[in-house]
Amino acid sequence: MIVDDAVSSGKTLKASWDFLEAVGCEVVGCGVVMNQGSRWKGVLGEEKAGKVCWVFECPLLKRVDDGWDVRE
Repeated sequence: MIVDDAVSSGKTLKASWDFLEAVGCEVVGCGVVMNQGSRWKGVLGEEKAGKVCWVFECPLLKRVDDGWDVRE
């Protein structure tokens, strides 16, 4: 089981997942606190993405001149 604070791009989660599988572990699921968007689903692929659960969704933000805005 992998536990992470947030998933947005999916790159860090995929690297961890791939490493664990490469050394012989079977990852049965992943729990994250914050789901930021859905780009990560394409990075992980359908099978792995189906094993990810999260506590709440939070938009991925970007800095703009007068504060913050939701990143597309």
